[in-house]
Amino acid sequence: SEYTKFVGQIKKYVTDSNAIAHDKGLDAALSFVENAAVAARVAADVVEGIVLKCLNQKPKTKDKAFQICLMYVEIEKQVVVQEEIMKGLGNKQPKIVTACAEFLVIALREF
Repeated sequence: SEYTKFVGQIKKYVTDSNAIAHDKGLDAALSFVENAAVAARVAADVVEGIVLKCLNQKPKTKDKAFQICLMYVEIEKQVVVQEEIMKGLGNKQPKIVTACAEFLVIALREF
């Protein structure tokens, strides 16, 4: 499929240090997860990047990150998402720990 060529780049999209590129990268990653059959192959890398680079950002960024993670849960990658989110609970940054706990509550409510 046409999405296969982006498999290696998706984690870079969610971890970009440029704020504008990061925002657009999250949009692209969400679209990728929603539409690409190969998205499941990079679930661990993408969610790991989200935990480290998105959950301590502005609310809009965090919400997009949550959407991506929830979409991974929806496409049956819940175990991978849970593992990466659980790792985030041990992070040194309180914002990341709080966001991971918040995500788990949202995921439990929705699924």
